Amino acid sequence: MYAILVVTGGKKMIKLDCIACDIDNTLTNKGGKLMPKTREAFEILHSQGVRIGIASGRELDNRILEAYKDWGLSFQFDFLIGMNGGMVKDTYNNRSYSIDLMDRSLMKEILEYTLDTVNERNIAVTLEGDNNHYAMNINEVIKEIELRKMFHFEDATNNVDLMCSKGCYKILYRSEEPEDDELIREMIERKYGDKLQCAISFPGTIEIFMKGYDKGTGIKMYLDWNNLSSDNLMAFGDSENDHAMLKLAGHSVCLKNGSDSTKELCDDVTDYVCLEDGVVGNKSWLKLIEKDLKSGLLTDADYVKAAIDLNVEVAVLKAVKEVESCGKALINGVPVMLFEGHIFWQRLVAR
Repeated sequence: MYAILVVTGGKKMIKLDCIACDIDNTLTNKGGKLMPKTREAFEILHSQGVRIGIASGRELDNRILEAYKDWGLSFQFDFLIGMNGGMVKDTYNNRSYSIDLMDRSLMKEILEYTLDTVNERNIAVTLEGDNNHYAMNINEVIKEIELRKMFHFEDATNNVDLMCSKGCYKILYRSEEPEDDELIREMIERKYGDKLQCAISFPGTIEIFMKGYDKGTGIKMYLDWNNLSSDNLMAFGDSENDHAMLKLAGHSVCLKNGSDSTKELCDDVTDYVCLEDGVVGNKSWLKLIEKDLKSGLLTDADYVKAAIDLNVEVAVLKAVKEVESCGKALINGVPVMLFEGHIFWQRLVAR
């Protein structure tokens, strides 16, 4: 299978084996559903052998593993990358990888080091991994997460020992002021630059985790397991924690709602935001060229592309094709139109 990708300055052709997508603000808004045209495009691509995967900063828990059902897909994702590349799951071959939890003594050291700053600026702190639902400085950001994920954070403000009573994979600093991201980054990199890395997953949220892995290394692990090349990978993202994945891909796409730095490094930027089916926007959409294209037959991908361009459902186009061309939209590449003799006669007599 080949894909023609329409980008600024012309056309780029790659052999498409895999598509990897970030979740939040790329495939869906936070806690939302998969957009309908994106879902339909995924179904068609997957049926034609393209592997579809998601790459998230979240832990690969049951909520993520079962997301395909909630989103109305008929198939499980071929691969899932979690914890910003620290978790990898090949669902077809039932192969998995996971990093170890962060050392608790290091967790405690980091939290104590940043404690005065987070209290002064009312920055919330949460931990992810090991079912750790403790939080410091519970603010509106945390309350929104509780409503969306339907679980309760236990208040551990100023209680570092309680925060560290369970392990974690990463520490998240969540502020209502996006400029606090860089303040936390500067503090962490100054003292722990040799062992920790920082990534902004959303304006106002910066994640702290061990060096040595990212979404790019996680996807590269999956590709190596399956003898696939990153040249044949297309990746979609919107923020800093997607950068390594986007740099790895043969073709990278940033959502219109993505950060400026992410747009700058990508090959393409969508015409639409996430909630407007941005992943299959005009610039990022790809027209699949099948081996039997010369036969003049329209493929499912052709119908999806036309439906997107015309803003109609694929079923509507196929219904028109069945009625108006007796089921054959093209013959030798020429459009077919139904000849109705009685209509022709009526029009002729009217002249």
